[in-house]
Amino acid sequence: MDIYAASHIGMVREENQDAYCVTAVREGVTLAVVCDGMGGAAGGKLAASLACEEFVTRFRDSYSSLVGEAPPTEELVHRIYSHAIYHANNAVFEESIADPTLHGMGTTLTAACIAGGGVYTANVGDSRTYLFRAGGIEQLTHDDSLVQLLVDRGRITEVEAEQKVQKNILIRALGTDPYVEFGFRFTPLLSDKSSLLLCSDGLTAYYDEAALSASLRPQRAAKAVVE
Repeated sequence: MDIYAASHIGMVREENQDAYCVTAVREGVTLAVVCDGMGGAAGGKLAASLACEEFVTRFRDSYSSLVGEAPPTEELVHRIYSHAIYHANNAVFEESIADPTLHGMGTTLTAACIAGGGVYTANVGDSRTYLFRAGGIEQLTHDDSLVQLLVDRGRITEVEAEQKVQKNILIRALGTDPYVEFGFRFTPLLSDKSSLLLCSDGLTAYYDEAALSASLRPQRAAKAVVE
């Protein structure tokens, strides 16, 4: 498995509030996570880094205790994700309660665990995980955003959603409430030529799926999309 990662502050903001991690949980099991913080100059960066670190630690500990040598089941991985997200959410929420200047801070989270011939994804917010393979590109996660909710309810079309100015309004984020729900999915990886992309809306706000599919090449993907 080849892994490439990049993050950039961009041309507008004074601070990069994204955090990411890729780690080997055990032999043959890899976990990747991307968090995009929100909540002011101090809060967003702290929320993302705190959630990312807590999530990875809890995931690894829970995986080690719950999964034996056999490939994991969807039920077990969902339990592991639930445990890790609960503690990551609680860590951010408690920090925001303890310090009034951090009130309302939060973060998105998208995660992918590659194990047992497939990828298990989890997400909160509008950071995304995509799968690239011979058949094309597929978004594996579902945005927790206002415009996506309107699309789901048939109030607007996908085309209209792309034209909305306030596409970044979230209906769910990590750390803003004592409890948070998350999206979960298992997808078989039928080819060793598959590629995964985890990213924040700093990328998807400017790239549609067709542009992503045309631009991404594993050896230079991270650098290319940042540029």
